[in-house]
Amino acid sequence: IWEYLQKMQQKQITLMQKKAVLFFSICDNGVGFHSSKIHKHHKHACLGLYGMRERIAGINGKFLVNSTIGEGTCLEIKVPISSADIK
Repeated sequence: IWEYLQKMQQKQITLMQKKAVLFFSICDNGVGFHSSKIHKHHKHACLGLYGMRERIAGINGKFLVNSTIGEGTCLEIKVPISSADIK
């Protein structure tokens, strides 16, 4: 992880709520990777991202990953919330 963090010059974290949806994103300009790998069921590749996708799906959320080699990565999470969840 440290190798990738050193190559990032910019990071952006966003957290906001719009009506009944919570939006969260993390974007960087790091080294990027082939995001198509997480869409396949690799047993050992991208388990952290695959696990995140599974947990977010379990709460009816959406998990999007956009990454390009040499340009960076953006993770976007959208989770529906109810007024009872907001305190």
